[in-house]
Amino acid sequence: MPWLIGAAILLLILTSEAYAMKRSVEKDSEIQSWIMFYAEKNRVDPNLIRALIKKESSWDPEGINPSDPSFGLMAITPILAQDYSELTGDVIVKDWRNRTAEEVQAIFDPETNLKIGCWNIGRYLPVCSLEESIQMYNLGRHGYLSGGRVPDYLEKVLRFYDEYSRI
Repeated sequence: MPWLIGAAILLLILTSEAYAMKRSVEKDSEIQSWIMFYAEKNRVDPNLIRALIKKESSWDPEGINPSDPSFGLMAITPILAQDYSELTGDVIVKDWRNRTAEEVQAIFDPETNLKIGCWNIGRYLPVCSLEESIQMYNLGRHGYLSGGRVPDYLEKVLRFYDEYSRI
């Protein structure tokens, strides 16, 4: 039974360290300055970007969602990085189907990840409601227009947005 107590203590330590690391990323001044820069450049409230980051990756710059796959703070997919590359001329990913390890690594880069994520939500906000823009960020434009909805996702992002706006 002592091994169980030891395992519980180890789990508590590891969980505390992971929380502290995510909290330090959330408070990192360089990341916050990139959020401010790219949010302003794309006419997006920085608190909305913070809310999306909290929902997408819990502030984990190395986060991976294997179902998409999506990577980094704002859960950027290779196909979104390719869209960004083609529409802006700032090449991050040339061909999402044949992406290289270097291209995936570029998506993980926090500044690049924020640049693409802010651009993505920023292109929806001028022509859609906040709620529609958040759903399109999550599902992609085609997924949303095809009838896809994730109410739990929307509710959480809006709650986080409200929390960050109060700080």
